[in-house]
Amino acid sequence: MNRMTTEKLKFSFGNCILEFQVSDVDKEYEMLKKLGVEFVKLPTTQPWGIRSVWFKDPDGNIINFYSKIDGEKDLKDIAVMYFNTLINEKDPSICDKLLAQDYSDNDAPEAPLGPEETKSFVSEFLKQYPDMFITIKEVIKEGNKVVLRLEWKGTDKDNGEIFNRNGIIILEFNEENQIKRRWSSYF
Repeated sequence: MNRMTTEKLKFSFGNCILEFQVSDVDKEYEMLKKLGVEFVKLPTTQPWGIRSVWFKDPDGNIINFYSKIDGEKDLKDIAVMYFNTLINEKDPSICDKLLAQDYSDNDAPEAPLGPEETKSFVSEFLKQYPDMFITIKEVIKEGNKVVLRLEWKGTDKDNGEIFNRNGIIILEFNEENQIKRRWSSYF
């Protein structure tokens, strides 16, 4: 064999980058983290509209799981998913994923920044109204803000009184597509 042929036969591990489009990068990241996978780059949203996480396979190749982000659609989808998960699915842990560390709630201006206060409040609220359900009536996006018109319905577990309220909520998002500020009005 000549030198050129020998070079073509050489094979080594860890020189490839494989890319796979997934529907939810953060969900895949959480699953991989539980498996003890070695990460090269944590979930990141790039300005060109891609969210991705990089990790290594057992041979050392880099695997890129990515999702395309459609700015307008994505922020509206995130807002809807947040409320559906938080209230309808009764899962306050979504706050850890979608509320920024410097999140502030205009309804609770004295509350510490971050997701903990909201998680605690919603957990107690859902204990009092275990059948609480929201219906999203309208969603509008302008820049990095999303406005939702919602209807809340539930029953107080202690006295059976019906809670039925409509409201307007404005969410402001940061560059990482996390909620950084919230305003609301109920009627």
